[in-house]
This record gives sequence, structure tokens and C-alpha cells, in this order.
Amino acid sequence: MRTPQQNGGVEIKYKHILETSRALLFHSGLPIQYWRECVLTATYLTNRFPSKVLKGSSSFYLLFVKKNLIMIISRSLEFFAMLPL
Repeated sequence: MRTPQQNGGVEIKYKHILETSRALLFHSGLPIQYWRECVLTATYLTNRFPSKVLKGSSSFYLLFVKKNLIMIISRSLEFFAMLPL
């Protein structure tokens, strides 16, 4: 179940994405038919910007890059542990 505090955070993020999308659409001079692409681009950019809340990391990095690095390192350690001395 979501708390009001969590809903507020989501609403702020949603508002930020819509405002960024409007700015992209307005400054690019594209017709309204490209609204969807502007929203997707705004979301893409927002997920890759560093965040104070995440201590300078981006949400994309924490969700995908860091997880993959940990997986690669653990598999490498398993491989080297199997090598004969």
C-alpha cells in the first residue's frame, strides 16, 4: 500500500517529466504529434541525470550498470576460485 508521502514523490516526478516534455516540444518547434517522443526523451534523460537523493548516481546506473558490474565480478571470482593452484 502506498503512503501519501510516496504518492507526493511520484506526483513531483510526474510533473517534472511533463514540464521537461513541454520544454522539449516547445523549444524544438515540433508539432504536437511528437508529444509521445518528447515524453519518452524526457523520461530517458531524467533517468540518466545524477540525483542528490541517490548521492550523485543516476537511477539507471543503480538499476542496471551497478547490478551488472556486481554480477560480472562475482562470476569472475567464481571462475578464479575454480582454477588449480
